[in-house]
Amino acid sequence: MSLEALVGQEQAVRMALTWLRTDRLPQTILVAGPLGSGKRELALELAKAVLCPRPGADACGECPSCGKVDRLVHPDLHVLVPLVGGKADRDEGSLHDEMREAAASFLTGGQPLASTAANISREHLRLLQRRMAHTAAEGRRHVAVLLDAERMHPAGANSLLKMLEEPPASAVFLLVSSAPEQMLPTIRSRCQRVTLRKLGPEDMRAELERSGCPAER
Repeated sequence: MSLEALVGQEQAVRMALTWLRTDRLPQTILVAGPLGSGKRELALELAKAVLCPRPGADACGECPSCGKVDRLVHPDLHVLVPLVGGKADRDEGSLHDEMREAAASFLTGGQPLASTAANISREHLRLLQRRMAHTAAEGRRHVAVLLDAERMHPAGANSLLKMLEEPPASAVFLLVSSAPEQMLPTIRSRCQRVTLRKLGPEDMRAELERSGCPAER
């Protein structure tokens, strides 16, 4: 897949590709829109394009970097999802492995994010801050993707806000949300917003067919 392959979001895709072509990508981007509009796909494809070392605005989809992003194993990609609280006093390695497994489970359809008791914990957000401040391992940038970003733990959101006020030069934050009004206004004000529209029936048909659903269904 690629940014240009996203269905029904031509305006948002055009904006993202313009940022990439002109090397004027904002450091903090809010990807907002209704459920099912493709926010997650846009954010991950944008992250892939940022990390892809080959020439061109969009990701090539073929290089080792793109493959690592697809598998969520790229060392400069950090994906956070809401989780029900776990054990306290975990080390960085345990926190990192926990989040990577949860993100992979969600993105492959194995685990929904429906639990109202779940949030993006302050421990994971603080670990993200530390990792985003380091030099990128393979490329020029780190990319963080926060899914259901409105569900950040309040203390973690305030901590993250400090980094968003003066982000490291190599950091790109992609905050994905269906309810951005529930996020801290001070965080929203530091984001360049990309708004996705609700998909119509023909767009949904095209997306289902692209994903392999038979036309008669």
